[in-house]
Amino acid sequence: MIDRHVDNNQLDTIMTQSPHTSVEGCTTTASRRNPGGHTHRQLVLTGASHSFVASIYIIGSEYINTVRVQVHTTESAVYDVGGAFKDRFPETTRLARVVLGTNRQVGRWW
Repeated sequence: MIDRHVDNNQLDTIMTQSPHTSVEGCTTTASRRNPGGHTHRQLVLTGASHSFVASIYIIGSEYINTVRVQVHTTESAVYDVGGAFKDRFPETTRLARVVLGTNRQVGRWW
């Protein structure tokens, strides 16, 4: 869980802005709110020119100040590299940094 107000309210801004507002570094976005009050935002990082699909999912609640951030990718992992996400999936990491930045809390896996 990550504080939604970290890095000048970066994640809070993404979660509360209109779903019709584009997010820098994303080809498209989708938003929904479930009956329990949780807001889900999907940020698609890749387009037709990429050979893989990568998305960021941000899940939050209006009742708490933290959000869950998940990065999903079909990028092939770099062969014979273990450890950090940034080393195994360098292209997805590069794309996600445009949206999430390099803040220590937000991008701790970078």
